[in-house]
Amino acid sequence: NASIFPGGGVDTLENFDPSLWGKMLRLNLLAPTALCHYAEEPLLESPDGLIVNLCDASVDRPWTGHLGYSVSKAGLVCLTKALARGLAPKIRVNGVAPGIAEFPEDYSEVTRQKLIQQVPLKRAGSAEDMASAVRFLACEGRYITGQIIYIDGGRSIN
Repeated sequence: NASIFPGGGVDTLENFDPSLWGKMLRLNLLAPTALCHYAEEPLLESPDGLIVNLCDASVDRPWTGHLGYSVSKAGLVCLTKALARGLAPKIRVNGVAPGIAEFPEDYSEVTRQKLIQQVPLKRAGSAEDMASAVRFLACEGRYITGQIIYIDGGRSIN
């Protein structure tokens, strides 16, 4: 799944921008819903249908400066769990929730290091880390559905 993450921490209630929220909800929630809708029929015909949504580890600790993003990703978690119930037993539906994997371009090195220090593993993740989780769900996780796997270096336990 793609997503939009506006930088600068300006997506607050005080700076509410309906146009920006519309973009985030369309890309972060409506697009994955549409993909699931259009994939349902072919997945029902496969012997081991699987949907993996890319959520975000921030849903348990929403960012006040990224309100629309946090809300849209929380909606994606809800969608993932609802579809897991609704599409079982033919299709498994799970989510992967990245923590720090890619920094927004406008984040300074100081900001990046400050965020990394909040992660118990003291490093950022990578696209390969996220892909490994998806691969696990596809190849090994045949008895897993309705789960959100946090790939966040332990940040969610702090």
